[in-house]
Amino acid sequence: MARHHELRASAETVRLGVVDRTDTPVLTIESGDTVSLDTWSAWGNRVTPELTLEDVGRYFGESNGAGPHDLTGPIAVHGARPGDVLRVDVLDLRLRPHAFNLSLPGHLGIGALAEDFAEGQVRHFQLSGNSVEFAPGVRVPIRPFLGYMGVAPQADGPHSSIPPGSHGGNIDVPDLVVGSSLFLPVWADGALFCAGDAHAAQGYGEVNLTALEASAEEAVLRFTLLRGGPALTSPRAETPAEVLSLAFADTLDKAAKGALRDLVAELSRLHPELEPMDAYSLCSMVADLKASQVVNAEVGVQASVAKDVFSPALPWFTEGSGWTVVEALS
Repeated sequence: MARHHELRASAETVRLGVVDRTDTPVLTIESGDTVSLDTWSAWGNRVTPELTLEDVGRYFGESNGAGPHDLTGPIAVHGARPGDVLRVDVLDLRLRPHAFNLSLPGHLGIGALAEDFAEGQVRHFQLSGNSVEFAPGVRVPIRPFLGYMGVAPQADGPHSSIPPGSHGGNIDVPDLVVGSSLFLPVWADGALFCAGDAHAAQGYGEVNLTALEASAEEAVLRFTLLRGGPALTSPRAETPAEVLSLAFADTLDKAAKGALRDLVAELSRLHPELEPMDAYSLCSMVADLKASQVVNAEVGVQASVAKDVFSPALPWFTEGSGWTVVEALS
């Protein structure tokens, strides 16, 4: 029977800006279990409404290449092994009231238009209701999601939390709101899942480096192991309306090709009547390519298609697709 777990962010349960395949899990669960967790702000929970640009510069200087992200975890899923897929369903997400947005000084070269904005700035916001006032007459709708959801990386050694990759991580996909699912290839025993970098809102691209950054008072996630299907080498996602292939690379062109190739291959596999050339043609008619973020060293592109293009509606990892759910092992 599935169980529910509580995992509170603390000095013992939060990784600061670095993940590693050898990290010791702070919680072990079974496939099918749910976890209620919270997340810190950034830089060891040091972001407050008093944060200044000078503070940010100091924190970056102290980081020694680590990311700013405070990552709750890792969570081990009993029995998970390389070649499996970890499905993460976002069941609920509530944010604490403080949020901020950061543009670094332009000489650092971080941000899509860094050369246009020399000064840099930090802006603070108070979250309330369904939107936040950005300026008089300008309101930003709140659509919370976790910017960082990932398993242990494929390669050995410590990894900064900044670049996303085949393990997921700092993917910043705005579609992963409540009701959505993320599918992550498992690269290490136990999967070793971490979460953090809660966002109240983000545009596709996250162009100035940060979103409307916040922290999660509670995120409720369900974890399910899938096994037996063809190898998954990059994350996928699913919303109530769409399926998405995600890819990450050092250029948008490479990432776009990676996401599109995955989408074409999977559509032709799930629908044998579609030759790959047919799936490619179909994608040109109905698929969307979006840059999830362009600021995390490895940029992200998502290729999506509406489920209702297909009859019956197409979800990922369907019955008959080769994947089976791994039941609780203990």
